[in-house]
Amino acid sequence: MGAVFVYPTTGPHHRAAINDTNKFVNCSVVEIVSKQRQYQWGSECPLACPVQTLSQRPEALLGRDCTLASEARDYILAQHARVVFTTRYDLPLMRAIANEARTRGAASVLMTDSTELDHPWFWAKEWLKRRLLQSVYDAVLVAGSRSQDYALRLGFDPSRLWTCVDVVDNHHFETQSTNARIAEAATQTELALPRSYFLAVGRHAPEKNFEGLLRAFSLFSHRVPDYKLVMCGAGPLSEDLKKLASSLGIFDRVIFAGWTSYSRLPAYYALAQAVVLPSFSEPWGLVVNEAMACGTPVIASRRCGCVPELVSEGITGYSFDPHSTRALTELLFFAASDKFDGEMLSAQARIKVMPYSLRARSLAVLDILRVFSGRH
Repeated sequence: MGAVFVYPTTGPHHRAAINDTNKFVNCSVVEIVSKQRQYQWGSECPLACPVQTLSQRPEALLGRDCTLASEARDYILAQHARVVFTTRYDLPLMRAIANEARTRGAASVLMTDSTELDHPWFWAKEWLKRRLLQSVYDAVLVAGSRSQDYALRLGFDPSRLWTCVDVVDNHHFETQSTNARIAEAATQTELALPRSYFLAVGRHAPEKNFEGLLRAFSLFSHRVPDYKLVMCGAGPLSEDLKKLASSLGIFDRVIFAGWTSYSRLPAYYALAQAVVLPSFSEPWGLVVNEAMACGTPVIASRRCGCVPELVSEGITGYSFDPHSTRALTELLFFAASDKFDGEMLSAQARIKVMPYSLRARSLAVLDILRVFSGRH
């Protein structure tokens, strides 16, 4: 009994999860492309199982290359996989691979964290999506309650639905952040971190609402000038965000740290007053998992899919309307005040994120394999 995982590209989070599952069952991986332009993932957290990369061209991911689908099918057949896990159902090539696996006798399982809040809802589009997904997938592995509700609305059988697809290596973030706090002065010097700062982690794209964060921080910063905002990430809006920070008069109080490696991220989390995730659209929000594993309080947009599961108001963090600059500004003021109990939030956050672990995801995968083990 084995499993094949198909991803556009694998990043550290994917690799950590697959490596944990590989401890219990033979796993293998298909990467459509070796790199994606929007993610600067390196070779950190290498895979401990076989991997087949289909193309070195990032643009191949968006195409309909039948040759690549055939290569994936041949590799899956050679692995004698009982279950094939795929993601990104919006990509024709990924759907083609899932369908090829299904027609060859393997169970086809969709991994998704999509919710109804991700995009504007259109009845006709959702009806077509429902029919399409039912023709390609046997089961679904989702993130949390919001993606579960959406999967049910798309017609997936409740008995063929599992949760806990979006997890991080909690141990990695907890231990590395603890080390950074122990060596606080050295960490601040090495990473050129200020004494007091809020942290934003994510790709610089419109849906992340970092413009809204800069505007809120501007209002906050003009009254509390000793705080800074550290932004880890890069993307198509990076230059626009720098120009906005300059026009708001806060360029000297915003640190654009650029793309930050998996190994260094915990240190940024460790010394932050709070992590802010202001997204307009965020199916889940692994930044919240990372922050909470590091014991860092979170301030998250209510549009983030993880909020119902992870953000207990005033206990593990705080949530806000991403369209309200005032609401976010008030939370920044509160987080910088004496009323903000960072130690309590830190302890509760680490407890809250514990069930969302690599092992919990592996158990879900193993249960799926058990259910489909008799398939021919």
